[in-house]
Amino acid sequence: MELLAHEVTTSDDGASITAQVLLDGAHRTVVGRGNGPIAAFVHALSSDLGITVEVLDYAEHAIAAGTDASAVAYVEAQGDDGVVRWGVGVHESILSAGLRAVVGAVNRQS
Repeated sequence: MELLAHEVTTSDDGASITAQVLLDGAHRTVVGRGNGPIAAFVHALSSDLGITVEVLDYAEHAIAAGTDASAVAYVEAQGDDGVVRWGVGVHESILSAGLRAVVGAVNRQS
């Protein structure tokens, strides 16, 4: 799976996401809600693609100092098989880095 694009809306009630992903060569649109963007993305993967992933831990940090530095996010996740896998995402946006980290963990489940 590859994350192509995403739109996230947040409010006091949580977050919603519409994401474009490439799964096995097919373009798919997924939509989900959760208490934050990562939870909303996980919900979207589950409800629209049947991909079960539970995020157990999440960490993020800047790679360098400055306003144009990239961010890296790490996700510890577990699938239906109970095996824990890690995903790592890098992007200028910490949100995009986090979503890419989820995708990385999902790709390791396959």
